[in-house]
Amino acid sequence: MEEIVTLIAKNADFFQFSDVKKELRRDVIQSHNTLYYSVKNNKIEIFSYFSIRQNPKKIKLK
Repeated sequence: MEEIVTLIAKNADFFQFSDVKKELRRDVIQSHNTLYYSVKNNKIEIFSYFSIRQNPKKIKLK
C-alpha cells in the first residue's frame, strides 16, 4: 500500500478515472482490491479501499 501511495504522490495522474465517480481516480491492487483517491491542493485523499470480490453496489464514495 505504501508503494502505491508513493507512486500516486510522484504522478497523481498515473491511474485512470473511476467509473463510479468521475472526479476520483482508481488503482486496482493485486487484482482483488481497488483504491479510490483524489488529489486536491497537493494532498492525496483516499476515499475507499474496496475488495472487488464484493457486490459493486456496496461501494460508498462520498
